[in-house]
Amino acid sequence: MESAPCPETVEATDAVEREVRTSNDKRIDLLVDCADFRVCIENKIWAALYNNLGHYRQHCEKDSNGRPVLGIVLSPDDVTSPELERHLFVSITYEDLVKQVRQLMGSHIGPHNTQYQYLLFDFLEQASRFSRTTNMNDDEQVFLNFWKKNDLKISNIEEWIKKMWELLDANGKAEAHREQCRALLSEPERTVFRDWTYQKRVAVFDLSEGGTIDGCGIFLDVEFHPLRVTHVLGRRRGSEPTALACKIDDRCSTHFHESPTQSERLKFVTEESPFDDSVCENAVKASVDILKYIAERRLSEKT
Repeated sequence: MESAPCPETVEATDAVEREVRTSNDKRIDLLVDCADFRVCIENKIWAALYNNLGHYRQHCEKDSNGRPVLGIVLSPDDVTSPELERHLFVSITYEDLVKQVRQLMGSHIGPHNTQYQYLLFDFLEQASRFSRTTNMNDDEQVFLNFWKKNDLKISNIEEWIKKMWELLDANGKAEAHREQCRALLSEPERTVFRDWTYQKRVAVFDLSEGGTIDGCGIFLDVEFHPLRVTHVLGRRRGSEPTALACKIDDRCSTHFHESPTQSERLKFVTEESPFDDSVCENAVKASVDILKYIAERRLSEKT
């Protein structure tokens, strides 16, 4: 079937109607009347295309006085459906619409139409938010295939994740870690740190009394996640603790699975499963090695 004719130019718009009621009590999203044609627009943002496009076309052609009717489905994604071709509708994405409008703006908006420019810019900004691509990379495709095969198992994934966090919090892993580390530090070393447990999941060791090392206020966070334990060296103020991090990495390299990176938070250690006692023991040993080195540097600066 041939597609509906499309005019080269539009001289003027006679009327624009929203939510046009049809004979069977359906509603057309937008109906645009021009001198030589009509445009029937079905706007689909989140919902699937289930509308009776044939009925929409019949309604628009009924009183068109011979003018051709252009049927458009406007959506964030390119819509493919036999219904479109059968009833002479075309799919246009928000991305395509915004791109075409921007290209035509210079020749169709004069310097004095400031009010209309504002409204148009606002429309384009809002429309751009609904533009998206459905192209997936290899990792996303692998995940989608995994999801399809295990849909029933992961349907309650949010509930399971919540239970794992609750179990981790209830076991008090971060608090126990902090106490074990303190017990393995000497009294002078303990005075270097102001330590506490943050949100039941992070053991925090901060330099006490606003202390610094090489002019940098630093802290050590031991973050307990249901899947891993991660040591993070960060800064409160001053320069990034990169040099200090590298020295700690050299001293405790047997515990480190990630190299320090240039950032305000430097990840040192990632262990698996905080519910494994041996993992927690290794995490304590790594923490104590790091804390002893920091304390040694801080105590030497104070003397």
